[in-house]
Amino acid sequence: MSNNKNIQFTNNINYFRCPKCKSNMIMENNSLKCENNHCFDISKKGYINFLINRKPPEGYDKTFFEKRREMLNDGFYEHIAKEITNILDNCTDVKNLVDAGCGDGYYSHIAEDKNHNIFAFDFSKDAINVASRGVNNICFMVSDINNIPLKDNSMDCILNIYTPANYIEFKRILSDSGKIIKIVPGKEHLKELRHIIKEQLKNEEYSNQEVIDCFKEHCELINRVRAKNTIRVNSKQLENLIRMTPLMFDIDLKNINYNDISEITIDGEILVGKIK
Repeated sequence: MSNNKNIQFTNNINYFRCPKCKSNMIMENNSLKCENNHCFDISKKGYINFLINRKPPEGYDKTFFEKRREMLNDGFYEHIAKEITNILDNCTDVKNLVDAGCGDGYYSHIAEDKNHNIFAFDFSKDAINVASRGVNNICFMVSDINNIPLKDNSMDCILNIYTPANYIEFKRILSDSGKIIKIVPGKEHLKELRHIIKEQLKNEEYSNQEVIDCFKEHCELINRVRAKNTIRVNSKQLENLIRMTPLMFDIDLKNINYNDISEITIDGEILVGKIK
C-alpha cells in the first residue's frame, strides 16, 4: 500500500535499477529492493539515498544550498528558467525527465509543472534535503552521476544545469530520440565578482569553450541560446551569492572589498543536443 511519501516511487518503479547489481527493483513497504536483496529506504522527507560509500566535494554543504535557494527564489536565475520552460514546451515527446545534479531542486520544480515524470538527483545529501521539502511528485535521489540508478534507454530528456556531465551514463539512460539540455556559464557570468577577486584567479575572464567542445564531441548540437541578465543586488543577496557560488570556494575574502557591488550579471549558455 502506498503513502504520500513514496507514491512517486511506486508510480515509477519500473524505471529504476539497482546501483549495486543493476537488477530490477520493486517497492516493499517504504523501500526499493532488488532481487538480490539490496535495499534502499525512502527517507522521512520522501527521497532515497542511492549513494554507495562516497562523499560530496567540500563546500557543497547545507549552507551552500540554502543560500542558493534564496538567490533562486529572489529571481536571479528566472531568465534562465524561462528559456528552459520554452525549450520544454517545444519538446512534446518528453515523458521521463532527469535533472542530473539538481542541487536544491529549483529547475526540477519548474519542470514539475509540465506533467513529466521527474527523476532528480544530486551527489550531496544536503542538496536533496533542501530540494525535497514540501509535497511534490518528483523522485528525488542522492546519487552518483557515474552510476545513475535508472534503466537503459528509459529517459527522454536530461537537464544538466551548471554541473558536470557524464555523457556515457547519459547515453545509456536516454532513449534513441532523447535530448540533453545543458547550461554552462557564459563569458560574463558573475563578472562583477570576478573583477574584484581577479588577483586570486588564474584568468579574470571566463571561457566555457572547453565544456562546449566536450558537449559537441558527444552530442549533435540542435540549439544554442544565450540567457543573460544584469540584476540589482542588495547586501544580503550579495552575501548569499558569495556563499553559494563555487567561484568563491578558494578565495581569501579578508582583503576583498565587495561592498561596492550593486549589480550582478547572471549569464548562461543553453545547449540542446542529442547524443551521438
